Amino acid sequence: MPKPVELSLFPSCFGAADWSPDGELAVAGSDQVHILTWKAKAQNNTAQNASEGWHITRILRVNFFTFTEWPTVHPQNRDDFSVGVEQSPSNVIGLAWSPPGLARYRRSVLAILTSNLILSLWEPVGANGEWVRVCIINHALYPNPEALQKLHGAGLQKTNIRSFQWCPPAQVSQNPGSRSRTPEDRWGVQLMAATTDSNEVVFLRIYRPTGLHNSSKAYIVNKLATHSIYGAEKQFPMACSGSLLQSALKSKLRLTSISCGPWLTLKEPSNGSLFSATSVIAVLYGTELRFIQATVALVDTDPDHEVTPQYEAIIDLKHHPLTLLSEKWAHNRIVGPLKWVHASKYEKITLSIGIVGGLLTITCPSSALNCSEPAGAGIEIQEWPCSSLPTEEGELFPRHMEPVSTQNVQDDLCTLHMGTVGGLGAAIDLDKSGNFKTWRVPQWMDFVQRYREEYDLDRDLRGYNLARIWGLATYQGFTAIVFTMHPTDMVEYRMNSAEGAFVGFIDEATGEVADMHAFFMPPVGDDGQNSTRVKRGQVITSVLSTIDQEGGLSQENYKMIYTAACCAVTDEQTEQVRHQAREWLERLAEKTGADLSEEISKCANGSPMISAKSNDHLNGPGSYLFERCEVCDAGLIWDSPREVQCQNGHLFVRCGLSFQAIQEPGVSKYCSICQAEYFDEDILTRVRDGHVDPVFMHLFDTFDTCIYCDKKFQAIIQDR
Repeated sequence: MPKPVELSLFPSCFGAADWSPDGELAVAGSDQVHILTWKAKAQNNTAQNASEGWHITRILRVNFFTFTEWPTVHPQNRDDFSVGVEQSPSNVIGLAWSPPGLARYRRSVLAILTSNLILSLWEPVGANGEWVRVCIINHALYPNPEALQKLHGAGLQKTNIRSFQWCPPAQVSQNPGSRSRTPEDRWGVQLMAATTDSNEVVFLRIYRPTGLHNSSKAYIVNKLATHSIYGAEKQFPMACSGSLLQSALKSKLRLTSISCGPWLTLKEPSNGSLFSATSVIAVLYGTELRFIQATVALVDTDPDHEVTPQYEAIIDLKHHPLTLLSEKWAHNRIVGPLKWVHASKYEKITLSIGIVGGLLTITCPSSALNCSEPAGAGIEIQEWPCSSLPTEEGELFPRHMEPVSTQNVQDDLCTLHMGTVGGLGAAIDLDKSGNFKTWRVPQWMDFVQRYREEYDLDRDLRGYNLARIWGLATYQGFTAIVFTMHPTDMVEYRMNSAEGAFVGFIDEATGEVADMHAFFMPPVGDDGQNSTRVKRGQVITSVLSTIDQEGGLSQENYKMIYTAACCAVTDEQTEQVRHQAREWLERLAEKTGADLSEEISKCANGSPMISAKSNDHLNGPGSYLFERCEVCDAGLIWDSPREVQCQNGHLFVRCGLSFQAIQEPGVSKYCSICQAEYFDEDILTRVRDGHVDPVFMHLFDTFDTCIYCDKKFQAIIQDR
C-alpha cells in the first residue's frame, strides 16, 4: 500500500489542515506549521512513495513575537486573568488560507491563530521563499500603537481573538468572459469575521496597498463593524439560578467558534451601492448557538486616491431571528466546530454543528436566511448520533463520545466530510433538491483503516490501536487527511523528537491514491500552438486598445506599443490584430520619425522574423522604441515571443506579458506550473523608485495570472 507523507509534528488543534486555492497544504502542530507544495516537475511515481513528490517548508516558532509586534502581557487581576494570553506556550490553535487574490501574485495568505490569542498573517518573501509574519490582525482592534503598550483589563480583552474565519469575497458582478479592470473586480473584496475575548463579533477588511511602495505595511486591516453578544440565561442548568456559582460561570463565557455563511445577493442594492448582499454568521457562545445577520454594501471610492481600494465596504451587523428558534436544539450540548454547507444551484443552506456524541444539522431555505420570509419557515433540524454513522464492518458506536475534530465541504460535489479524534469518519451528499442523503463511509476512511492495519502488524499490537483524525482538506476532488496512530491497551509515552503525524491523499472519485503529478503537470497538446497564440492576441489587443489616445503618450507607452506590434507581426495569425498593429506602426513612424518600413511591410502576411536594428537606427530618431543588448549594445532580433538573441549571440528571455527582453537580474516572477517568465511589477517599482508607467501596471493588473495556463506566479523557480 502507498505510504502517507510523514511529518515531524503532532497536531495541536482540531481542523489542523487547510488546502489553499493555489494547491498548498498547511498542517499545524505545536509551535510550527508545515507547508506542502507539489513538485510539478518531479518525475516520480506517487503510488510508490508519496512523500517524494512534495516540497515541505517548515514555519518554525510561530509563537515567537518581538516586543514591537506584541508587548509582554503582565498578569491581570482575577476578573481579567486569561491563561491563554498570560501563560500559554502560544501553540497553533487555528489556521486558514484566505481566498485567492489577497497575497502577492494574487495568491492566498495564511492566517495563523496561536493560543495567546494573536492572529497573524504569513506569506513567503525573499529570493528563498522564506515564510515570515507580515501582519498582526489584533493591531486593528486597538489601532493606537502607543496605547498598545498599556493594554490591560477590558481593553486587553477587546484585542484578544478567540476564533476567526475568512468570509467569501464580496464581488461586483462583471460581464462573463471579460477581463476585469481592477484586481478587486476579479478577486473581490477580502473580509474576515472574528470573535474577541470581550464577546464581540468583529468584521475586518484586509488588503494589500498598491500605492504605498515605500511603506513598511505589507497589509492594511480596517475594522468595519462590531456586534456584542449578551445573555446566557439557559447556560449551566446544573447551577442554582441566581447563585454566585452561576454568576461566576456566566462571566467566563466566551465566543469559541464562528462560521460565515454564503453571501445572498439582495435584489435592490442599498444606498446606491454597486453590490449588496446579506449573510448569516453562526457563533458558539459557551454551548449556546447564536446567529447574526451581516449585510455588506460596496460603493465606489475616490479614483484619484493612490492607496484607497476601488470599493469601500460598509457592513451592518444585527441579531438574526433564527436565534429565537434555539428551543428546537437547546437540548443538545453544542461543542463545535461549525460549518456551512451550500451549493449555488440549491435554494437550501445547511449549518453543520458538532455536538457531544454526534452531529447536528440545521437546514434553512435562503429566503429565511435573508429575512424575506419568517425565520421558522422551512427549517429542518436533524440529529446524527455517532451510533447512526456507518462503518466498513457494520459496527455501531453507542458510546462514541469523542468530539468532532474536523469538517470539510467538497464544493464540486457538495459533500460534507466529518472526522473525529476517536477515529470515526463519514461523508454525506446533497441530493438534487438540496437535502441530505444517508451517511456513507468515505474513500479516505478506507485509506486510514488500511494504514492502521499495517501499523498494527508492524508493531504486533493485535488490533489494539487507533487512528485519530485531526484535519480534512479538499482540493480539486482530492482529499488530504491528517491523522495520528496510537496504541489503546497501554499507557502511551512520546518524546518530542518522536512526534509525528501522517498525511494521506485520496482521489474521492476513484478511491485510489491521488495522482497529484498528473494533475499539476504543465498543459500539453496545445493544438499546434493555436491556443497560445489566441492568448497572446488578447494581450496584444489589450495593449493596443488601452493606449488609444492621440497625444500625451510617454516614451514607455510608445515602446510597449512597438513591442506588442512586433509580436503581432511575427506570431499573430489573425488578420484583424495585424491590421491594428499596422495602424499603430504607421502612427509611431509618423510621430517619432523612426524607420519602421520593415515592420509595416510585413504586417500584411506576417513574418517569422524582424531583423535587428543597425547602429544608425539605434542612434537615430525614435531610438527609444528599439531594444538593445545591455551586454554589447547591439540590436535584438525579433523572432520569438518567448526568447530573444542579439546580433552577437547573447540570449535573453522575453516577458510573457509585455514581450520585452528581461535583461536585469532579479526582476522576474515565474508561473508556478509552466514556469514561464514575466516581469515582476512590484520589484520593478522598487528598483525604478516608483517610475513605472501606469499603462504597464494596468496591463499586469489585468493579466494577473499566467496567460498560458492561468496559474499563479511565484518569486523563484523551485525544484518542484
